[in-house]
Amino acid sequence: MKLNLTGVNLHKGFKKQDMGYPTAAANMAQGFVDNGFKMSNFDLNSKINLSFATPNQHIMFSGAYNILYSSHETTEISDYWAECLNKGDEVWAASTWTANVFRKKIDKPINVYPHGVSGKFVPAKRKLREDKFFFLHTGEPYVRKGGQVAVEAFLEEFADNEDVIMIIKAYDHGHTILVDDGTGKKVAPEVAYKNVKTIKQSLGFNDYLKVLHNTHCLVYPSWGEGFGMMPLEAMATGLPTITTWEWAEYKDLIDHKIESQLSDVPDGLPEYLTDTYLGKIYLPDVNSIRYNMKQVYENREEEFKKSFDKSIQVHKEWNWEDITAKHAVPRIKEIYGELNV
Repeated sequence: MKLNLTGVNLHKGFKKQDMGYPTAAANMAQGFVDNGFKMSNFDLNSKINLSFATPNQHIMFSGAYNILYSSHETTEISDYWAECLNKGDEVWAASTWTANVFRKKIDKPINVYPHGVSGKFVPAKRKLREDKFFFLHTGEPYVRKGGQVAVEAFLEEFADNEDVIMIIKAYDHGHTILVDDGTGKKVAPEVAYKNVKTIKQSLGFNDYLKVLHNTHCLVYPSWGEGFGMMPLEAMATGLPTITTWEWAEYKDLIDHKIESQLSDVPDGLPEYLTDTYLGKIYLPDVNSIRYNMKQVYENREEEFKKSFDKSIQVHKEWNWEDITAKHAVPRIKEIYGELNV
């Protein structure tokens, strides 16, 4: 059985191949191969085309049945994005939460095909290094990932404890987080506090995995996720994870849920988000973050064991091959039957 997987985010020229769409696409393609599919890319003769991209970037072929597969992070999509998605024969969403958002404005059939986790995210048992405890936040400088409130919660709870450290993993253009240096001046937190460190350079996969293996807890107070790969991947390595959860397809696996308030999108977003971040988002509660951080820190040995044990479950239930077999393959086979191919 053949399937064409395309989308501009999969193009080799797409600059950030280590980010969400390209990473998910590569794993998705392998998931289909593992299920016996022959995969193609930009095949004009394809009978079924699965385009994986943001709604305004989909590629459709006139002779194919076009499935438009996207994610979204707020409670409403724009009229323009709805118009884009309605041009396809069918729409796929990366989570049930996203599918329900799409259903408000999309007239086409909608299927849920969640993402999975790669077997490369190998579980590891955590231990302290030189009696230091390392929290980790990933996703900067994208404000939606909640880096500002993650650092604020950390400083309120641990600012005076040099044995507890917050690592901010940013992409190569740095981060946006600012704190008061004690004089009323806003500075980067690593400037004002010795126990906040940053990693600003891009990391290859093996180096990123080392970061996950050498830290002790992920703090991820995201406003919303189309799926949320970073928390699931962290959990797959055995890392205790504190995260918002209402959007998560895997919410039953999250032990440390951040309380949040469904709220209007804050003002002052970067210009590229203002046209697409409509509706409401989940604004995390700083006290809930503090509470969960304290719980993990004070019960770390128990948390390390529990999270390592759970990582085995994550790989069993959320590997790409089985997720693809369960959520994507049956629908593709149905479409083949409907097309009489």
